[in-house]
Amino acid sequence: MLLAVLLLLSCLAILRIILIIPAFEIGKSASPNRKHKKQKALVVLGSGGHTTEMVYILKALGSNYFDKISYIYSIDDSLSSNFIPVPRARKVGQSFSTSVFSTLYAFVFSIKAVFSEKPDIIICNGPSICVPVVFASYILKMTRTIYIESFARVKSLSLSGKILYPLSDKFVVQWKYLSEKYPKAEFRGFLV
Repeated sequence: MLLAVLLLLSCLAILRIILIIPAFEIGKSASPNRKHKKQKALVVLGSGGHTTEMVYILKALGSNYFDKISYIYSIDDSLSSNFIPVPRARKVGQSFSTSVFSTLYAFVFSIKAVFSEKPDIIICNGPSICVPVVFASYILKMTRTIYIESFARVKSLSLSGKILYPLSDKFVVQWKYLSEKYPKAEFRGFLV
């Protein structure tokens, strides 16, 4: 019974994402019959829950939307060496005053990563490392950004969300309440 419920929820999530992604293309209507130009994506991974959410989102998308996907992760996370390491912008529990310096340090690495990868789109979902990456992209004026607020954020935006809200080309939330509170936010239902 539990397996059937999980399978049904997975199928619904995949269908929902397939119907949502065409709307992410800026300035174009979402038409299920329109052919998609494959793009080069830069995906920002955090640690723990953020990475888990992003893996589910990308798994649901499949490989139909992107020619190439590059990944950025925090240097002190133990992931594949094929990914692009960037220092952590802020560690859990780190004071806000010292996180300014660690974010600036991460920003230097982020500029290099964004410039060398030259993505068409950056996809991120809330880890602190996405802040310097999106800032680098914004300053270099190289790419569009889709920010997907974490499923865990029900009543308020994360600190990363609050910072990146004005800079993101698409700002997606998974709870209706947040779309009512933040006019630019687009409610897309549960993506994970």
